[in-house]
Amino acid sequence: MCMGSCWVINADEVVGFAFLLFATEAALSRGIWIYLPFATALLGIVTVFHFYLGALLLCSYLGARFLEQRIDGQSSNPLVLIGILAAAALGVGLAAIFWLPSVQSILNSPRGSGLIPNFAFGVAPAKIFNSIRHSIKWAKAQALIHVMTVDDKKGVPSIPKMTIDELKERLRKTPVKDALTDKKASAFKLTRFRDTLIEGRVKLTQPGVLVFQMPFDNGWQAVVDHQSARPIKADIGLIAVDLSAGEHLVELHYVPPFLYMGGGVTLMSISVLLARAWKRPRLTNPLQLKL
Repeated sequence: MCMGSCWVINADEVVGFAFLLFATEAALSRGIWIYLPFATALLGIVTVFHFYLGALLLCSYLGARFLEQRIDGQSSNPLVLIGILAAAALGVGLAAIFWLPSVQSILNSPRGSGLIPNFAFGVAPAKIFNSIRHSIKWAKAQALIHVMTVDDKKGVPSIPKMTIDELKERLRKTPVKDALTDKKASAFKLTRFRDTLIEGRVKLTQPGVLVFQMPFDNGWQAVVDHQSARPIKADIGLIAVDLSAGEHLVELHYVPPFLYMGGGVTLMSISVLLARAWKRPRLTNPLQLKL
């Protein structure tokens, strides 16, 4: 399983949960807690959701082991349980640089933010889609050539609002072919592209909004003509930039939100881990392993 490329997620789970069980048993039976923070951190590197799964596994295993001690008539030290939970919490801090930006991406995604239906988290807001479905259902694809939707209630100051009747009139008078020709004339010309950088030029004959066909994320920072600009959430979840008439150099830079905060938490956790390992490398009075 671990060698199959299509089973990479399953392989990560097998290694992560097996390491967590090994680390928990080492802390319970021998008092060696140093493995547990790394086992917990490994789960957080896989995905944030694996913290939840790991917590379920850890609580279930600890409950079963302490119950076993009671049935066998052996005493159990609650301080061991506190020490194990503290070591696991320390592992959450170690992986903060990975899972904090990941949490932001999940919450900002269309499913996580509730923009699309998800039976696990509830129904998407109906008011957003009802207005589109009932108003421009008859020409949604053509309508998006001429207009855009903006989440901000203030709208875009440089772009006038358009009513449904005005949109219908424009669609009747302007053939789709002519509208697409106009769009191509002012299309965004890409000059540089990396995972965290998009740069290009665009020339407009009148004020407009440049809409990128990629999800909006708070980590994207817009720069227009070497000056900072505010990205706009357009068309229910896409990133856009407001532009004036003329030729512009547009750059989008991506920095994961909470990256520096996560790095700070990780560094603090490493410091606590080293100090704790130096002063008390083992838990006191671990459970007796019965063979």
